[in-house]
Amino acid sequence: MPGARAAGLSHYIDHQLSSRDNLLILRYLRVKPPFDGFYSSALTAFEQAVRKRYNKNPGELAQGEMSEFITSIMQKNPEGWAKSGEDAPPAPFFYFVLRSDAIDVTYGTMAAFDSLDIPYMAHIEPDHAWESRRE
Repeated sequence: MPGARAAGLSHYIDHQLSSRDNLLILRYLRVKPPFDGFYSSALTAFEQAVRKRYNKNPGELAQGEMSEFITSIMQKNPEGWAKSGEDAPPAPFFYFVLRSDAIDVTYGTMAAFDSLDIPYMAHIEPDHAWESRRE
């Protein structure tokens, strides 16, 4: 999702995982908590599949390679993804969850609504604005 890294996606997920009343999409998809195992196992499977396909770590992929790989996980488990019976979720489900989280952090904040010149009219206003902990 363009803008998700700058919006602080990884910090957002970390923050939400440590919150008792988190807002992660997994909460609404009937995935049983704790959710950190979901992300950990999926990221491990992601890394393994990238290594299998490109013989590189995910951070070493060129933009085109990463786009190609992301497109592949939208549809099915790529070669090297966790085998049946392992803890990792299916790749398309992981893609859906991570994309939903990215949309929330990128476009679901008061600041994002302001940047799009759309009035923020939440049913329940958050008690504080989300801000990424950028380094």
